[in-house]
Amino acid sequence: MSRILPVLSATSLHARIPAMLAGLLLLALLGASPAEAAEVDFRFASRDAWVGAPLVVEVEVSNASTITPPVLPEVEGASIRLLPGERSSSFTQVVNGRATTRQSRLYTIEIRPSREGTIEVPPIEVSADGRTFRSEATTITARKSVTGDLLLAQVLGEPPQVTLGEPMEVTLRLVVRPYESEQHGAVLSEADMWSLLDLEGSELGVFRKALEELAQQRRRPLGRAVEVDGRTYYVYDLTTRIQPLRAGPPDLGPLSITLNYPTGLRADRDFFGRRQLSLAGARPLVAVPEVLGLDVRPLPEQGRPDSFAGAVGSFAIRATASPTDAAVGDPITLTLEIEDLSEEGTNLALLQAPPLDRVAALVEGFRLPPGSPAGVVDGRVKTFTQTLRPISDEVKAIPPIEFSWFDPQAREYRAARTAAIPITVRPTETMSLSQVVQADSGSPRPISPPGETAPTAGLLANRPADASLLADEDIDLGPSILAWIMVPPIAAVILAVFLRRRRMLALDPALARASRARRTAVRRLGIGGADAVATSISGYVADRARLPSPTITRQEVREVLESHGADEPLREEVDRILRACERARFTGASIDDPAIAREARAALERLDRLRWTRTAPSDSMEGVGA
Repeated sequence: MSRILPVLSATSLHARIPAMLAGLLLLALLGASPAEAAEVDFRFASRDAWVGAPLVVEVEVSNASTITPPVLPEVEGASIRLLPGERSSSFTQVVNGRATTRQSRLYTIEIRPSREGTIEVPPIEVSADGRTFRSEATTITARKSVTGDLLLAQVLGEPPQVTLGEPMEVTLRLVVRPYESEQHGAVLSEADMWSLLDLEGSELGVFRKALEELAQQRRRPLGRAVEVDGRTYYVYDLTTRIQPLRAGPPDLGPLSITLNYPTGLRADRDFFGRRQLSLAGARPLVAVPEVLGLDVRPLPEQGRPDSFAGAVGSFAIRATASPTDAAVGDPITLTLEIEDLSEEGTNLALLQAPPLDRVAALVEGFRLPPGSPAGVVDGRVKTFTQTLRPISDEVKAIPPIEFSWFDPQAREYRAARTAAIPITVRPTETMSLSQVVQADSGSPRPISPPGETAPTAGLLANRPADASLLADEDIDLGPSILAWIMVPPIAAVILAVFLRRRRMLALDPALARASRARRTAVRRLGIGGADAVATSISGYVADRARLPSPTITRQEVREVLESHGADEPLREEVDRILRACERARFTGASIDDPAIAREARAALERLDRLRWTRTAPSDSMEGVGA
């Protein structure tokens, strides 16, 4: 027995070695890659703020697989919003052969005080991996920026009063007093003072697009020096053209100008020892532009003709038809060309066709498709096409078409009429029963008296009536025979619908654009980048609303969505995406292309569910037809 026990002990130990090695390997793996818990860091740039100037709060979420964006509280005395385009980053560190990876996502929140004093910011919430993180309640102190004569902002119009439907040129004028340093004997130039404008922190409303267009051309508004009471000021003018959509003060969007005005200069030496001046400090100046007497007058009710469709300016109208020889029910294409004769020009994209359904003579003699035809703009001419079908061979002409407009110079309604277009309408060709059964010789065959057999044999020979002819006979139609019988009419209906739709798309380019709006938007999204995303969203809205996409702005996108019944969350989502793209294009900042593309696709799906064929009644779209 003493010799057997050691053998058993060695065998037992040998059997346990693999299990011990597996346990040690598992412990090593667990120690090499410890689980990292999600972390959230809230960072306030400052506790001191200026009224009207943005204060930035950064929220960094680390080591989280699922993140819900920050939930913003209501802040009394300030506006708060989450800026689009969150940033993602990844950091890997290797120490003693052990790799540690840290992934984070950064959200930026903007708080803009609207009054002086102490403002309480409630906790901001973020959910990461199922846990909720909250910042501490924070108190910020807002001071009012006293601009004095250092910064002045105004909005002027030319002309200051227009009639609804007329375009208006508005100018944002900035008057800046240049900084002077007695210590260094220096005065900052107009280019230096322009560079101190915080365009990112400013709200430019309708002027944002004009400034972006200048930036794309590597240009900027040039400042001119003006002497007032012995002091020199720089004056910068930024002009854009707007189309007011309702009477009253025009909607210019949020406007607030922020300038980082110097508080001192310091002298430095460059690499070659040359003296250079740089800012030693700056304080923000915030100015809300004063709108000087801009007004949009409503169209008068008195004297408004029935044919008026909202046009304002001066116009001429021409009409042609093709073909002018047709049968009853055949299509005739009526082409209307409306030329803009206004000195300043009008926005032809918003010009509506004459209401053809109000022309009594046209409705009595022709069948018209429902709805107003879309037009195509070419220079100062907009062309509308409509299909007419004569309903009687007594129709001799297409009656005159009246187009009316409001003349803002004369302050009265005017109208022009096309000339009547003579046409020839032939009756529809039909065949009588005798023509159907007549013989090859062209003369009808004689019909035999009842009870007699026709002398001619063949298919036309008559057979006397007997019981076998009067007997009922059941016809058994199986499923296969019924299927073959149904295939031709179904195929004919499908082909007719296809040909009709293709004809409609060929005659109506705007309808064709609207039908392929979704495919066009998705194709643009595949290009990637801020320009592609913005073009995809705004182009989709323009195509579905039958507007020319190159002329539609972010503000117009919002107004079009409101007019078509889009709810506020959808309008805010689309506006947020377009603002992110505008910010990226203008500032050169990068955006998370996959994230913004996913948001754009989700927005397109919701936009696709809108009723684009109907326009919801809305005050915001009053006067769109102008």
